[in-house]
Order: sequence, then structure tokens, then C-alpha cells
Amino acid sequence: MKLNIKLIAISIPITIVIAIVTVFSIRIYVTSFNQTNITVEAADSAREQGDQAMKIGDMASAKIFYQTASDAYKKLGDTNSAIDLDTQIKLIPN
Repeated sequence: MKLNIKLIAISIPITIVIAIVTVFSIRIYVTSFNQTNITVEAADSAREQGDQAMKIGDMASAKIFYQTASDAYKKLGDTNSAIDLDTQIKLIPN
């Protein structure tokens, strides 16, 4: 009987710890799955590709690249770069 009580006393905290770790692991996974990993380098690359498209006169591609870069800068918190690109997009003729 004493062995059963000791076993229960040990297994309850272990079960609680496992449950807590599982819940937090799932929350971390879901949070990381919902976030896209955007880097400054990716935003800069999209902007440079937009510049190259403008140089060759491909306005449609330039708009797409600039919009992609603008969205990335917004997610990164670089509002000045995003505003600059949004202005460039508006100035591109249709």
C-alpha cells in the first residue's frame, strides 16, 4: 500500500510536467508556423530586382518586386523604406 502511494505521489508531478511541456511546445510550434521569416536581405533583394526590372522597362515586374519589398519592409518595421517603395509604385505608369 505504501509503495502505491509513493508511486502515485511521484507520477502525478511527472505527469503535470509532461503536460505543461507538451502544451508549451505546441504553442511555440504554432506561433513559429504562423510567422514568416522575413529578412532585410530578402527585402533588399526584391527592391534590387525591381530596380533591374525598371532599367529594362519591365514595369509590371518592377511593381511586383517593389510591392513584395514594401510588404517585407512593413513587416520588418522599416516604414520609411516601405513608404518610399509605395511612392515609386504609384509613379510607375500602367
